[in-house]
Amino acid sequence: LHLHKTGIGVEDCQALGELLSSSRTLETLDVSNNDLSTEAVQLLFSGLQHNSTLKHLSLNYNPLGSGGAVPLLKSDVAHNLRALWLGNTEIGEEDCRALGEILSSSTRLKLLDISDNSLPPKAMQFVVRGLQVNITVNSLFILGNSLDSGVAVSLLKSPLAHRLCVFSL
Repeated sequence: LHLHKTGIGVEDCQALGELLSSSRTLETLDVSNNDLSTEAVQLLFSGLQHNSTLKHLSLNYNPLGSGGAVPLLKSDVAHNLRALWLGNTEIGEEDCRALGEILSSSTRLKLLDISDNSLPPKAMQFVVRGLQVNITVNSLFILGNSLDSGVAVSLLKSPLAHRLCVFSL
């Protein structure tokens, strides 16, 4: 279901949340570039709590804010995702901590986009720690975030660096 740049709002996300909670076939959801409010995102995430089929989720260019992706990242659906786009969503350190935990245990995630979030090195450390033990990610987009030399070296020396198909640093 591709709803990129369609101007969906709270009411739409409520209906979408209901659809997500009952859908047994939906595998892709793209709600990128909709300027979703916190309330709209919460409604969307509440529907995702009961979904076991979603594999691709794009939230790019929505102002989730610091901590805004944590409910998603701490849910069961996060473990089923194969692709997660969180680029330019204003996520922060708390989100990166939860993302690092998902990365360290996920056996399905192949693509991760957290580009253009202006994340500081401390936040990126959580992501890199998760990536160092992750065995499935092969496409990584982290452009527009801060990596200090220690974090960058850790990332480049990890097994991940040898299997990446796409790497945007």
